[in-house]
Amino acid sequence: MKMNDVFPTKYLQASDLDGADVPVTITGCEIEEMGKDKERKPVLSFKGTEKKLVLNKTNWSVIAKVLGTDETDDWIGQRITLYPTEVESFGETVMAIRVRLKLPAPKAVETAKAKQALAVNADDIPF
Repeated sequence: MKMNDVFPTKYLQASDLDGADVPVTITGCEIEEMGKDKERKPVLSFKGTEKKLVLNKTNWSVIAKVLGTDETDDWIGQRITLYPTEVESFGETVMAIRVRLKLPAPKAVETAKAKQALAVNADDIPF
């Protein structure tokens, strides 16, 4: 049994990607309140999964660069690739989700576990 199975979240975590690049189609961007202090953060939703990605400035900037606009309304229907990587955070090395600086290939390969973790709909599988 894994912690994510016992304590599931509605937000994507690096472990959900199973070490693989995962192409996703953006379906929306909303502001959600997080934590006890109700900090407002942008959150992306994707086709075929209920889990969302909390956006930080790094990922927002990469998406804007890849898609050619920082207007989130223009991101809807566009595909990006998420990947897990190690990052430095508050003096520790932790796993995080980042966005590739290039558009996903038309026939990108996804692992079975990553598809299952994201509950990717068969309509969203690129092959």
